[in-house]
Amino acid sequence: MSWTLLFVYRNVMFEEGTWSDWQICFEDDRFSLGLAIIPVFWLGVHAIAGMYLKPLKRHRILEVGQVTWTTLVGVLVLFFALLLDDAIVSYKQYYASLSVLLLGHWTFTLFGRLVITTRTVKKIHSGKWSFPTLVIGGNERAVKTIEEINGLRKHPGYAFKGFLQANGADTALEQFMPNLGKVDSLESVIETHEIEEVIIAIGSGDHAILESVLNVLEGMAVEVRIIPDIYDILSGSVRMSSIYGAPLIEIDRQIMPQWQRSLKRAMDWV
Repeated sequence: MSWTLLFVYRNVMFEEGTWSDWQICFEDDRFSLGLAIIPVFWLGVHAIAGMYLKPLKRHRILEVGQVTWTTLVGVLVLFFALLLDDAIVSYKQYYASLSVLLLGHWTFTLFGRLVITTRTVKKIHSGKWSFPTLVIGGNERAVKTIEEINGLRKHPGYAFKGFLQANGADTALEQFMPNLGKVDSLESVIETHEIEEVIIAIGSGDHAILESVLNVLEGMAVEVRIIPDIYDILSGSVRMSSIYGAPLIEIDRQIMPQWQRSLKRAMDWV
């Protein structure tokens, strides 16, 4: 849409056409070439930026940030690749073309993604959509965290399937969810209940148990979060995650940035 808008604008402003003559754009070979190439180009840019990953975990601030920087980078690439050699009367026409393409793509893309993301967030906040969640640990700190999560005005998206005891004595969570056994059965419980989120609520003194749990979770496709009280144990390897208002810290197990992982995956395919 932004590519079409650009060519219609150039026809009206630079070539003395009219807005009703927009069909003339289809006679331009570069316009047709752009319609074939540019959608694929933007799909690649957005994939590298990780904009298609975890669609249910996205939020509006993230959309604004990613759409803005991908638009800046992508439009500059398109401008220098396809528009810089145009015959112009004044250099101001370059600025005008760049501005139309930039604002057009940013507006259309952001509007569409915000509509989808807003709909997704509303369904999660209303409880219509949720993520199967397992809690590891059942001490008083875990109870306080679960009570805080359940007391949020907007549903954070957790569907608690149960909890696992970390040391055999932490059963305080039984009043909120089923007791699924001990932490030794972590892997089988995740597979049986199709767990997508794991909340670690282990006491700060159980370092050995925490290390064992993280080793098991390392190779599993689950999101791992911990209660803030044990943040110092994992200093430097976690990032705050409060998209849906939950007071938790998400463990980022990916060493490489998303754009590097996407490029590496593309190179592996080639």
